[in-house]
Amino acid sequence: MSEVEIAAGLTDTDRNKKLDEYRADIIQLLQMYPRLCAVKVLRKLRAKVANISVSDRSVWRYIQRLNKQSA
Repeated sequence: MSEVEIAAGLTDTDRNKKLDEYRADIIQLLQMYPRLCAVKVLRKLRAKVANISVSDRSVWRYIQRLNKQSA
């Protein structure tokens, strides 16, 4: 990839995230348990979907992004 393509990818905030397909599940969990931490959200997602491969930190960032969008 060229430097221009890399820079464009880094600034593209509308790209699809791995967690987007679980967005409804995450929102439902946070509505039921508003103080649920990202680690527990991920644990509950893994109980539902065994092959999800994201880190705790990624879930935390995704939740932060959801909170910004709803504010």
